[in-house]
This record gives sequence, C-alpha cells and structure tokens, in this order.
Amino acid sequence: MKRGNLKSFADSKKIKYGTLNTIFITVVIAIVIVLNSIVTTLGDAFGWYLDMTEEQLFTLSDPFVELLDNATVNSSIDIIFCCDKDEAEKNFADLSTGNVLSYVHSTATQIEDRLDNVSILYVDPIKEYNFMKKFNQASNTISPNEYTVIVARKDKNGEYGTMYRTLTAASFYTFNKAADGTREIYGYNGEQTFATAILSLAYEFTPSAYFVQGHGEPLPTELATLFVNCGFNVRTLYLDDTQFTCQTKNCGESWGKRELEDYEQDTFVCGRCGKKYELDKTVFDEKRVIPTDAVAVVVNKPSMDYSNSDISMLSGYLTVDKGSLMCFIDPLGEKADVAHPLKNLYDFFEFKAGVTVDDSNLIVDSSTTSNSEYNDFRGVISSNNAASTYLNAMKNYGTARPIFGNAASLSVDPKYSSAENGQLGYDDGTAVVYTLPLIDTTTDATFGDQRDKAHTVMTITAFQSKVDGQHDAYSYMLVSSGSFIDDSYLKSSMYPNEKILLSVVHSTTQKNVPINLDFKTFNDYTLDMTSRQSTTIFICLITILPLIVVGVGVIIMVRRKNR
Repeated sequence: MKRGNLKSFADSKKIKYGTLNTIFITVVIAIVIVLNSIVTTLGDAFGWYLDMTEEQLFTLSDPFVELLDNATVNSSIDIIFCCDKDEAEKNFADLSTGNVLSYVHSTATQIEDRLDNVSILYVDPIKEYNFMKKFNQASNTISPNEYTVIVARKDKNGEYGTMYRTLTAASFYTFNKAADGTREIYGYNGEQTFATAILSLAYEFTPSAYFVQGHGEPLPTELATLFVNCGFNVRTLYLDDTQFTCQTKNCGESWGKRELEDYEQDTFVCGRCGKKYELDKTVFDEKRVIPTDAVAVVVNKPSMDYSNSDISMLSGYLTVDKGSLMCFIDPLGEKADVAHPLKNLYDFFEFKAGVTVDDSNLIVDSSTTSNSEYNDFRGVISSNNAASTYLNAMKNYGTARPIFGNAASLSVDPKYSSAENGQLGYDDGTAVVYTLPLIDTTTDATFGDQRDKAHTVMTITAFQSKVDGQHDAYSYMLVSSGSFIDDSYLKSSMYPNEKILLSVVHSTTQKNVPINLDFKTFNDYTLDMTSRQSTTIFICLITILPLIVVGVGVIIMVRRKNR
C-alpha cells in the first residue's frame, strides 16, 4: 500500500471511531475489574455478602438472636481459636472429617458483632503452651489443638481455668452413617453449640444434671449430651454412696466416692472454687445427699428396685429441695408378675404423683411403619393445659410426632387431675399436687385386650405449696418407654423427641436452653434467593449495564458531531 493511501486509511473515521470504541470498551472492562477487586477486598474486610444458601448457613437465625438477646450474660466471654486468623477462615473442600473452622469462625464473628461482651482471640497452642495449660485440667478430656475452639470467661481474679468449654471443630457439625458404615458430615450445628457454651458461662455456678446409678441403669449417651448442650454439668449419682464436701469456705461442692472412682483419675478439681484434691488422700465420711446444684435427676430404665432409703432421698429432693425428676422405665411386658422387681419404685410413682404403671403388656400400634426392634408407635400431644404449660417453648413442632417403643400404659388417679372445689389437683394438707398427661397414643393403638382407646405414655407432675403459694416448686416427668431417649430417636431430625425434652427441661428448671436451634444441612448447595434479592439483581441487570452502554454511546456520538 502506498504511503498516501496508508495515511488516508489511518485518518479515516472508521479507524478513528473503531479505535475509540475499543479504548472505551477496554476502559469499561478495566473499571469493572478494578471495582470488582475493590468490592471483594472490602467485602472480605467488612463482611459484605448476601447469604443465598437455602439453609442460610452464613447467617444467624432469629431464634438464636432472640436467645442471646434474652440471656443475661454479665461477664466478658472470649471465643479462643487455637490457630491464627487465616487458618480459622480457611474453607476446606472436604467436610468429611468435620475439622472445618470456616463456618465456625463466621458464626463467631457475627456473635462478636452482636454481643458487646464477646471477643475473639487467636492463640497458637504450641507457642502459648503455658496459656493453654489452663484449659487442660484433669477433668477435661479434650487437649487444645489447631482444630479446637475454647469458649471461656475469667474468674473474679481475672484468671482463666475454672469457667470454660473446650470444643472440637467436629462438635459444631452433625453426622450420618454412610451406606458403607463410615461417618459422613450432614449439617452445621454451630448455633446450638455456641449457645450452649455461652449460656453455661452465664451462671455463677454451672448447674448439674445427675444420672442415678447402682440399680442397673444404663447411661443414655444422647440424653447426657442434650443436658451438656443445655449448659449443664452431667454427673452420676449413687444414692447409697458416701461423699466428700469441698473444704473451701462457702463453697459447698460435693462428690460421691463411687462417682469419682468411675472417672478413674488420681485427682479432681472443684468446679466452683478451682481447688485441687488428690483422690487417695480424700476422706469420704459423710452420707451422700443429692447436691443442691442438681437442677435435674434422671432415673433411666432401672432393672433392680430402689430401697426405702433411696426412695426417701428422691422424695426429699422433690418436696424439700424442690428439684426436677425425670424417669424413664423399661416395661417388662409378659415377664411382669405379682412380685414385681420394681415394686418400691412403682409405689413411689403412685404415692407421689398418683400415677399407676401397668407394664404387664406392651402397647402395639398396627399402623406403625418402623422396622426397628421395638413395638414402635407415634404419640400425640395431650389435649390439656399441660402441653401449653410445659411445651410452650416448642415453636416449630410441625406435623412430626414423637416416637416411642416398648411402652407401658400409665393411668392417673382422677383426684390428681380433676378439679375439686375449684382446685386442680390433690390437696394433701400442705400442698396441692397435680398430674396431667403430656403425650398419649392414638386410638389405633392396643394394650392387651384394651382396644380403640388412647393410652397415656408420658405424664408431668407439679407441686404448689400452700405455705408460700409457690407454683410448680418441683416437677416430675414419667415416661413409660425407655426407648423414647434412645440415641437413634434423639439424633434423628424425623422425630421431635429431642425438642420435647428440651422444652420440658426449659419449663421445669427455669434455665435458658437452646430451643428451636436446628442444625443446617449441607444436602443442597443450590442458591435460594428471596424475592427481594432476585428483584434487586434483576433491576441491576436491566438498568445499570444498559446505562453504561448508553453512556458510552452518547460520548461517542457527541465526539463524532464535534469533529
């Protein structure tokens, strides 16, 4: 091409404005890239994001926020990650082990923003060994490592070591058993885990739930975990034991000899004052009493009867200490005879609560679809004010019904449940005791030759003192089926057994417990936008981008006219 023709081609409008278009497009793309980088950086720094996951995995739920707002937590609480911040924020692709801190850290930062008295610390467990020793007492079985989260508060001397919860990363998740028998992660349970730890540290002294032992009672793992998740200490109680009381002035903490021997430790530490004792140098010379910090005592499926002394202790705990008793029985069915192996205990039920236990047969429901080893059936909430009184905290009960298996039939003496002289319950002269059904069977269930009628399988008893008028001074729950608290039933999201127990614990102990904090599943990773979010994105797409294009076009058109 000749030089003149080349110059003419370069000066042509097509080349000039084509070049200008290219420059504008390049500039716009560059601006978009820069803006994206700036917004991403600021979003990471200030937590700007839209949580469009179906389960709102990265957002605090309304029940959790409500629980924290209503909780009285006067002390400063620290959430300690045993690693640096970058490691805590790391998001692993493989969730199978549960050693994932990113979800946990996200929840922790939101809690820190929500509560003025909660702070996050990052501590290296190797470099800060002496600091970590404070969270590795003999009574604690979890040694801090990089996948550990510690929720702690300082004592009155400003020191750590007596009030804390040590949690593994895996404790913030729920797991299912895979088809090949291995464990696979199923959901994120961070809100309940954090709520448990924070609420437990809100008490000056952590309340305890005691599981009675010594009569063949198995320790129900999931029920014990439920109490731990309510912020309680879980301890064992031998009613015929001897005890030792802490020597620190005004402490009053006590331990049973057989209880400590079960722990197989050489030393033990007082949970109230932090004083350390050596087991072999401790003299247990007092008769065991039910400790005053026992907000609940659990009797679970005993196979041997309780002595008169045992019954007396339980009775005093209810009427004098105004405690809460939860009893789960394992009916004998056809094995029951005249000389019943639990006669004293059953007589106690009848005398104290007006409840007669008939376990000569097992309840059978032909409509059940379960393939378990039990005679399973689904219960229904009784149509009386017991449900509204003791299950009022259950807001998300839904259509699911609690499941029972191998259950006996409970009958309540009418004088305890009927209104006499305008008063609900039985007046024994010093108090009014009333017992109401809490859960019944449907009329499809049968019990021996009794058909086409509902049978009571759970009752609740309350006490109102005539001396000071104190209402519900103690409570007493009786469940005619030990399988109600089986691990498989409490773990399953299909049944509300756990929700019912949480509500009863909340109502009877008057303690804040993490009710309605459901775990969030990882089953569905699809984005689930609300109508408001989708409308916002739609408006952006149909307005902002076209406006940019129109703006560029106007600039080009003006430039052409001014040439």
